[in-house]
Amino acid sequence: GSMHDLLWAEDIDQKGLERLRKDGVDLFDRMTEFGLNHMISVAQVLTPEQRVAVHDLAAE
Repeated sequence: GSMHDLLWAEDIDQKGLERLRKDGVDLFDRMTEFGLNHMISVAQVLTPEQRVAVHDLAAE
């Protein structure tokens, strides 16, 4: 069930809620790891000048 369903059920499913929380944390961790790896891959193929240009664009 959804977090809302588990939280507001007559009998609160603490283990189910904790499992949903952990699943959300794990998903966020995988997404940020993927994003970081992507940024590293891009940075590795850019020249130092290109990295500065990308940094400047991102700062705008």
